[in-house]
Order: sequence, then structure tokens, then C-alpha cells
Amino acid sequence: MNATLLLTTGFAMFGFLIWYALSATLRHRKSFQIQFDICSPYVNRFYRRRLMIFILYAVLPFLAIFRWQWSGEISSEELGISFAWTSSALYWVIGSLVVALVYHLLYAGRDFNLTEFPEIRITRWSPGILVLSSLTKALQVFSVEFMFRGLVLGSLLYAGYSDVASIIISAGLYALTNYYKTNRYALFSVFYGLLSAYITILTGSLLSVLIIHLAFSLFNEWISIHRHPEMRIV
Repeated sequence: MNATLLLTTGFAMFGFLIWYALSATLRHRKSFQIQFDICSPYVNRFYRRRLMIFILYAVLPFLAIFRWQWSGEISSEELGISFAWTSSALYWVIGSLVVALVYHLLYAGRDFNLTEFPEIRITRWSPGILVLSSLTKALQVFSVEFMFRGLVLGSLLYAGYSDVASIIISAGLYALTNYYKTNRYALFSVFYGLLSAYITILTGSLLSVLIIHLAFSLFNEWISIHRHPEMRIV
């Protein structure tokens, strides 16, 4: 196996295992009913969890591969990692933003979604909590896309795998890191992993999937807060 591919998949899988093992809040029983008011120690766990995935999926792999060159001399350009805005990205972003907004307006208020989201289960959301949650969620989204649609997908292509094989393998690894969620969201992660890898190859940039993923995550959080009968922004 190509050294860079081995290193990136190792970071993806072992990084997830470390993150999951240290993230006790992931194993809390999900409930529609909210158990906390404003509880700073509880809320801070989510901030730390999102910062941890940023370190494990973005900072450490970037240093190991591109600075310390553990797998040999290689650049982000050789792995096809780019954040350039391309003309083809515009259509995907606009279309996906519309789909994300419509979907969450229709379904974010349903019981199955409100049992899971927003992740931070508190009744009162201050503006500060809302902003910090959005910012740390943005870091988490960037980390996941950088790892799976950037490093893993790019390493597969660099190692000589076909576009189809690279899309399927990267999507499969991404789906494995979502196994702990409900069946509905685990299945959605398979579909999203395939689509986002395809969009990345098609546009030649991570920027479009970053915007799409972030829009889905933030629309879900904001609309879920608004629709949950026990939550309010104060």
C-alpha cells in the first residue's frame, strides 16, 4: 500500500477511535426531553470534542504529511487538495443550499430529528453559546472534509485507484465513523460520503463540499433549536 495512503487512512481510523473513546457525551442516552438548563461544564464538553476532532483530523495529519513528511516528500497539490472556487462548484452549492434549507424546514422539527439535534441538549441558548457552537461545528466540518474528501480521497487517487473505487472506499471509511448514530443518519452518511467525494472530484476543490456540509449542519442546529418546544434563545 502507498505510504501516504496508509498514513491518511491510519489517521482517519485511529483518530476516530481516540476521539470516540474520549467523547463521553456520544454515549449518553438520547432523549427528546431536555435535561439541562444552561450548564457550562456540559456545554464545554461539546466545544472540547469538536476541537479534538480538529486536532486529530486536521492539525496532526497536516503536520505529519506535509511538514514532517512521514510518508515522504509530497505536497497538497499532488493529493489534489484545493480550496479554489470553480465555476462548476457554484451550481452544486446553490442547489445544495436550497435542498438543505427546504429539507430542514420540513423535517428538522420532527420528533426523530429533535431527539438527536441539536447535539447540545440545553433549554436556554444564550447568543454566546449559539455563536461558539456554530464556530466549533464549523471547525468539525472542516476537519471531516479535509480528512475524508481531502487526504483520504486524494491519497486513493494518488495511489492509482480509479475515481469510482476512490469514491466508494472514502465513502465507506467515512460511513464507518458514523456507525454510532441512528440507522437513519448512518445510512445518510453513506449517501453523503459518495456524493461529496463525487463533487470533490468533479469540481477539483474541497470548497463546495465544505459549504454544503456546513449548511446542512448549521441549518439543522438552528432550526432544531427554534422548533424544539423546550428550547429557546435568551
